[in-house]
Amino acid sequence: MKTLTVSLIVCTLIALTRAATLPPGENEFWPSEHIIVDPVHGGEDYMTPPPTTENYFPHFSCPDGWTNYDTHCLLYVPTKMTWDQAESNCHSKSGIWPATLASVSDAQHADQIHEVMLRAGHEHGQVWVGGHKTTANPSWSWTDPMGFGRFYSFCPKEPAKQEHNCLQINFGVPHSVRDDEISHDIYELLCLSFPIVKMLTVWVLVCAMMALTRAAALPEEKAKKDDQAVETDLVKRTYYGCSSGWSRFNRRCFHFVPKPMTWAQAERNCRSMGGNLASVHSMQEYHEIQRLIMTATYEYKAAWLGGSDAQEENVWLWSDGRPFHYSNWCHGEPNNYRRQQNCMQMNHAAQKCWDDLQCNAHLPSICAKRGY
Repeated sequence: MKTLTVSLIVCTLIALTRAATLPPGENEFWPSEHIIVDPVHGGEDYMTPPPTTENYFPHFSCPDGWTNYDTHCLLYVPTKMTWDQAESNCHSKSGIWPATLASVSDAQHADQIHEVMLRAGHEHGQVWVGGHKTTANPSWSWTDPMGFGRFYSFCPKEPAKQEHNCLQINFGVPHSVRDDEISHDIYELLCLSFPIVKMLTVWVLVCAMMALTRAAALPEEKAKKDDQAVETDLVKRTYYGCSSGWSRFNRRCFHFVPKPMTWAQAERNCRSMGGNLASVHSMQEYHEIQRLIMTATYEYKAAWLGGSDAQEENVWLWSDGRPFHYSNWCHGEPNNYRRQQNCMQMNHAAQKCWDDLQCNAHLPSICAKRGY
């Protein structure tokens, strides 16, 4: 991630420097017949791109065996297993790309899944997808942190029973509907992957092309002034309200610390940076934190959050003093195993939910502080 960020900045600076030093009239992107002089605006040059059918963007590709769908890849796995095993299986097949059981955020995604199964000769099959819920959090959600959509087309009389906490998609009759099932039932599965690195590479190229196009269209002096404005605007967009290395969400700034520490050490480290271990107040905020960890590590790594019940058993508080209204505990948690678990970790088990853990365990951590 850091390498790509540096590449983007270097590429943009080179592009701006090269274009700004071009003498007037020597435009290496468009020939003179595509420069239109408008006397109404003081004779300034307004450039129109030449007609072209060339595709400037690199072709998006998926790993071998996966099916390409624009921004994501799908993989049908014909082996039957439980929901937990299926989620772990998707992780194991992702290689360097993050992968989970598939989310179905709209009807188009359901059609894509059906198409993959049709090609595999299982048009009327049933497969696990990433929908799940827990006793502590009875609302359905996707294991894929990108899957914020709430597209649920349940079968008639579904979801049925409280103990049914995992989702499978059924292409029998009626078509494209979802059943809730017990997680230890066995079905085939459908994995989803987002090749993040390739998408970021595309954005590096897009940014460089935009910088070249913008700078080449201006006289030398005007380009210098605009370069300063573009640079200022870039800094504002990247770091608005947060320090370098922190990510902004809901007026707060979040930072992933990969070094394993105890809960107390992690809290002290966050305070040294002006924050605390992160508190979480919604499912969307939790998904943003998951995405931050995924971007840095390419996996859903367990990490410390700011929750603790060390002061009073089973009374959970956030270290930053914020109210504890939202929770996402795994099934059967917190259980204070052997009466030694008083600190909160995230991304636990296959559901990537919350768990209480011994505070002297060593984990990475998530810090949070108010934006400015």
